[in-house]
Amino acid sequence: MMPSDSELNRIASGISEGYLKAVCSYASLAVSFPSRDCDNLGIDGYLEKVVREKKSGNKTFERPYGCNYRFQLKSCYSPNKLKETDDFIKYNIGEEYFEKIRCIDNLLIIILRLPPKENFHQWLEIQEDNTKIQKCAYFKQVSYAEKSNWIQIPKTGLLNPENLNKLFSKPTKLS
Repeated sequence: MMPSDSELNRIASGISEGYLKAVCSYASLAVSFPSRDCDNLGIDGYLEKVVREKKSGNKTFERPYGCNYRFQLKSCYSPNKLKETDDFIKYNIGEEYFEKIRCIDNLLIIILRLPPKENFHQWLEIQEDNTKIQKCAYFKQVSYAEKSNWIQIPKTGLLNPENLNKLFSKPTKLS
């Protein structure tokens, strides 16, 4: 039985949060989802680099390190909102969100591509020897220079630990 559109949106949102947390954990990044108040401002959460340090004796502790990024996390299963070429994906974030996000410093847009809703049963596959989330996510830093609510993200912006660590090696600050 096909879930309702609101149920599909809830499922897709939960999968995208889990995907982001798994990739960030592997990259030693902390992910936080603060509150609906921030979401209404165009910010779903924050990413922060975490380092482990040894102190006297064998005690190890973790602390935040360096730059932080805000993010807007989207999942997409609708071909009307996502277009794809060999080198880019283009996501229609909508006029309301576009005006919000292009003015936010250090904001990443993260888009999780999912199969079409007719194939929602393929979004998440769990077996004894593996768990698989279909498709993948891409990200890019949004700037005020964006001209259209169709956000173009290079496929080189695959959301993986290596690309996130490259991003966090660049100096920036959260204002």
